[in-house]
Amino acid sequence: MAYSPDGQHLASAGDGGTLRVWDLRSRTLTGHTGPVISVAYSPDGQHLASAGQDGTVRVWDLATEESRTLTGNTETVEAVAYRSDGQHLAGASAGGMLRVWDLVTGQSRTLTGYIEPAGAVVSSPDGQHTANIVGDGTLQVQDLHTGRLRTLTGYTEMGECQVNG
Repeated sequence: MAYSPDGQHLASAGDGGTLRVWDLRSRTLTGHTGPVISVAYSPDGQHLASAGQDGTVRVWDLATEESRTLTGNTETVEAVAYRSDGQHLAGASAGGMLRVWDLVTGQSRTLTGYIEPAGAVVSSPDGQHTANIVGDGTLQVQDLHTGRLRTLTGYTEMGECQVNG
């Protein structure tokens, strides 16, 4: 689940392939053909990204309720996160790959090196790094410009990763 930046909406993902945006008039966004795994609001609250078990990543325009499918991923994306500029979206795959889409041009690039599938992915407030926690409790931080991956250890079990700011 994810709150919109203005706190007026809540997005939830369901096993039936639907994504719900809860507000005063409650909307349902339909497009995925299987369970929706992850959702993330854009920083301005105008768009919502979703990753589905059907292998697609979609970006929804919340004003029109239309979506576009992002291309390039070859594995199921387990988690999505916007960069702070709102023009880039990161998706972490089950196979240990991170793809970053430029939402203006539609192009993407792949960053590799993750040792396990990501449980969640977050973008740093400055948009320069992503972080995720993997199944063995390892925290991985990747520089989006250089691709350098730092591995931080110390967790003993799977956790949640959250960045505020």
